[in-house]
Amino acid sequence: MPTRSGVTAADLVGAGFTGVQDVFEGSRNFFDRFRGEPDRAQLTAGLGSRFGITATNIKKYAVGSPNQTVVNAGQSAVHAA
Repeated sequence: MPTRSGVTAADLVGAGFTGVQDVFEGSRNFFDRFRGEPDRAQLTAGLGSRFGITATNIKKYAVGSPNQTVVNAGQSAVHAA
């Protein structure tokens, strides 16, 4: 989907479509679309000291998350042999 969306965006720009400078301002902005009463201060809370990527799980294999350990163990056994 990200690739498709990128190609679609490029096609729209090529066709002359434009966008807004700041999606967080004005009427019908990002906050109004995805949340009714946003706490805008939360957007920058912990900026530079709290990093969301450290709380994520990176999927190494194209299987469901519970199976990642099993597949990883199998891969380790293959490489060890």
